[in-house]
Amino acid sequence: MAIVLATTRAIAEDAVALVEVDYRAEAPVIGIAAAQTMPPVHPHLPDNLVNAMDSGRDDEIDAIFASAAHVVEDTIRNCRQAHMPMETRGLVAAPDGTGELTVHAACQSPHLSALHIATAFNMNQHQVRVIGKDVGGGFGLKMSPQRDDMAVIAAAILAGRPVKWIEDRLENLIAGGQSREDQMSVRLAFDADHRLLAADVEYDCDFGAYPYATQSSASLVTPMFPGPYRLPRYRWKAKGWYTNTSGLVPYRGPWMLEMFAREAMFDVAAREMGADLIELRRKNIIGKPDQPFQTAAGFVLADISPRETMELAVSAIDVPAFRRDQAHAREQGRYLGLGLANGIEPTTVSFGYFASDMAHVRSRRTAG
Repeated sequence: MAIVLATTRAIAEDAVALVEVDYRAEAPVIGIAAAQTMPPVHPHLPDNLVNAMDSGRDDEIDAIFASAAHVVEDTIRNCRQAHMPMETRGLVAAPDGTGELTVHAACQSPHLSALHIATAFNMNQHQVRVIGKDVGGGFGLKMSPQRDDMAVIAAAILAGRPVKWIEDRLENLIAGGQSREDQMSVRLAFDADHRLLAADVEYDCDFGAYPYATQSSASLVTPMFPGPYRLPRYRWKAKGWYTNTSGLVPYRGPWMLEMFAREAMFDVAAREMGADLIELRRKNIIGKPDQPFQTAAGFVLADISPRETMELAVSAIDVPAFRRDQAHAREQGRYLGLGLANGIEPTTVSFGYFASDMAHVRSRRTAG
């Protein structure tokens, strides 16, 4: 709404206190369910849908579910999470008389940030230099500039002099960006021997009001759902939703829900089918002899050891001994639980500006 420039932070805060804003109260859109039915957060849009993606039509999956010996389904929900790094965001934007711009920022991805800044201000990318030296805690929050960062850079360009902004804790909690308010409705089909036949997934994500990016409602959540398992058929849908909350930003493994939902559903399936949770995974997980292995989402898995790693974990736990201790504890009114999860992640991220680094090289002649 407004930005105040001053020679000291104290003067700036005093000046901000003089700014008066008239607000018109409206019913807030909070949560995915509200976003699906309430008026749009942004009046110029027809609804709160950010975007929608899917894997395409696959009528055979319906037939697989109809004839499967076992079908389990549930909805797994993730809670909202604030990053809260000890070192908040901050930057110094300094325009140069030659039409160039140098930005010192607490930034996790300098080249991606330079691209975003250059695009926003209609500059060539070689005119923007981003230096991310002392980043501090980031966790994804500081991947590239957000709206307030861009406002500081715009102020520096308009003023023709360096402008500094350091986010305080209150600003961080209100508008720094949050993550992981999403949900996944999952159906799994198994044969009589408890082997996976198909999965049908619907994923919904709360993007907040002003998210970090809106290009993909699926991210890597739905493509990574098959994980290290033999899943012959897979169908998915993904939708993102605007709400009156802090904008969505990346957070440490932004596709975490895929593993949470998948492994939780294996436990649900084990209980409903009367199967052992470890044996159920043994029947479906791949190992080294199965590779290269193409997942139902199209990823090719190679040089990994999901089955072998799981067996090491199981042997280290000594499950039979644990089950005896568990039964003894139950007799005493104590509850001991055993959980098991298998996951895989990309070892490299090879798309867009994450795929490579860039360098600007300048040369000049000197006398003598």
